[in-house]
Amino acid sequence: MPTLELRGVHLHYVEAGHGPDVVILLHAFPLHAGMWTEQVHALSNGHRVLAIDASGFGESTARPAGSTIADQAADVLALCDHLRIPSAAVVGLSMGGYVAFELLAARPEFLRALVLCDTRATADTAEAAAKREAFAGEALERGVGWVAEQLLPKLLGPHADLRLKNAVFAMIGQATPAAVADAQLAMAARRDATELLPSITCPTLVLVGSEDAITPPSDARAMAAAIPHARLHELHAAGHLSNLEARVGFNRALREFLDHLPKHPPKHGHGHGHDHGTAPVPV
Repeated sequence: MPTLELRGVHLHYVEAGHGPDVVILLHAFPLHAGMWTEQVHALSNGHRVLAIDASGFGESTARPAGSTIADQAADVLALCDHLRIPSAAVVGLSMGGYVAFELLAARPEFLRALVLCDTRATADTAEAAAKREAFAGEALERGVGWVAEQLLPKLLGPHADLRLKNAVFAMIGQATPAAVADAQLAMAARRDATELLPSITCPTLVLVGSEDAITPPSDARAMAAAIPHARLHELHAAGHLSNLEARVGFNRALREFLDHLPKHPPKHGHGHGHDHGTAPVPV
């Protein structure tokens, strides 16, 4: 599990598989690349897969002044430039989706394909941003145990089993209060990506849990409708962390989408087939 010093941080990532078809997995707040373990295993037979710890999470170090969402995207591009990866299919869940939008804004030709999971394109309202700022202060004061207690009921649906709840609780517990606070402030200040949606030309899949209380299916439908030729897939009985709660269906939909991408993509993306198949705690 390599770590590279890039842009002032030690960036840690998990890598598996090989070949020219690269998949980048960007994790949710406040977890780390370990949330993608099942997907790394499912995709590595046929794809080169990288799951990256955002700065301050997992084994990646934090910037003293904190990282913006744009910083997270720049870290991904710096890592891929170092590894000589000119393009990739980018899969972002929740906060990872916000990073994917920054990648799209910074270097659209990098995205061979895009998978937006349990995320939204709109920026925070003033009220939502204020809630994030308050939550950041509480996290610093009360600690990561409090963070886990507050977030767990929102991240998972009502049908999640105890083993999964415990696993997610443990992953949240590996974050630091400072990382949680910095990420909340970064998300509060993120761009409104809705203006980017009509210009997306790479193949795009939108995945969402049917019981996602944070970024509900209505958000996913709105994004898919605004992206030319986007495919939409709703995962039954899954909450916000749909890759964990609906692992089999998530992996099947993701693998089917990625396996049908052109093997030798053009320098700039082209269109593809048409198949449209407000939480109190801020995430």
